[in-house]
Parts: sequence; C-alpha cells; structure tokens
Amino acid sequence: MFSLGHLQRLSLSDNNFNYSQIPSSIRNFPSLTHLDLSFSFFSNQVPSEVSHLSKLTYLNLCCNILENKKSPDNHRRLLKLQPSDMRITSTLRLSYLTQLTVFRVSTSSLTGPIPSWLGNFTKLVYLDFAFNQLSGSIPASFSNLINLEILYLHSNNLSGVVEFQMFQNLQNIYTNSN
Repeated sequence: MFSLGHLQRLSLSDNNFNYSQIPSSIRNFPSLTHLDLSFSFFSNQVPSEVSHLSKLTYLNLCCNILENKKSPDNHRRLLKLQPSDMRITSTLRLSYLTQLTVFRVSTSSLTGPIPSWLGNFTKLVYLDFAFNQLSGSIPASFSNLINLEILYLHSNNLSGVVEFQMFQNLQNIYTNSN
C-alpha cells in the first residue's frame, strides 16, 4: 500500500492498530489531500513525516493516544484540522492556516487564553475548543469570524461576557461549564 504515490485520500479510521505508532512511511503519499486516522488506536508521537504532506486539506487525528510536539508547518492548504482528543504538548503555531473552515481541538490539554490570531481565520464555520483548560475571555478578534456557525467553548475556565452580536451567522454556541 505504501507505494501508491498518487493516492489522494486515505482513511484508516475505525481500525484497531493496537496502539502502534503512525508509520513514518506515510511520507510516501505526497499527493494526499485527505488523511483520516481517527478512532484507530494509534499512540505515541505524530511522525514528522506528516508535515511533508503539503497537499493535505483534511487531517483528522481524533480519538487516538497521540502527542504533538510540533505544529504542522507545511499545511497551508488545510481546510479541516481535527486533532481532538489528542495531547498537544507544544504551543500551537497555526496562525498561518487562514483557509481553515473546521478547527476541532477539543479535549487536547490546551491551557491559557484563546489566541487572538484565531480572528484571522475568517473562513471558519466550525470551531471546537471544548474540554480544555482555556482561561480568560473570548478575544475581540472573534468579531472577524463572520462565517462561524458552530462554536464549542464549554468545559473550560473562560470568563466574561459573550458578545453575541459579533457572530452574525452563528447557529449553535456552547459555553456551559466555564
């Protein structure tokens, strides 16, 4: 399978890889646009080879036992990033991913304030920061998120008043348990 250099979509989701590591041979798929590894019982580090998949527009690492010590520096084309339920051990440097429409980082051990640079993600439709340890208030830059329809901020340590008028297209918002 790892010799399919023209492969564009790969889903290994809902498998039992018995807590093995994501194979570094993933780099042999330079044409991948979609990579779904969710619910596959992978563990350990996200291999650096994933950052070489520069054509990715969809990356789902949800619900594995993974750690990420490095931001995906080479994924400027990403539209959907879902590392939910993943232990992120470094500061996320994702401010250049301005094409994202879906950003899910729930249950990812994030701490501190919500980064104000998220206001630059003007194409976001779905944003999920639930079940982390985020603190402070919603940044004023969120008023730039004019396409946002779904916002999950529940189960954090957030404070302050939510200015609902800044979310013109918002259909669902969850801010409970803060």
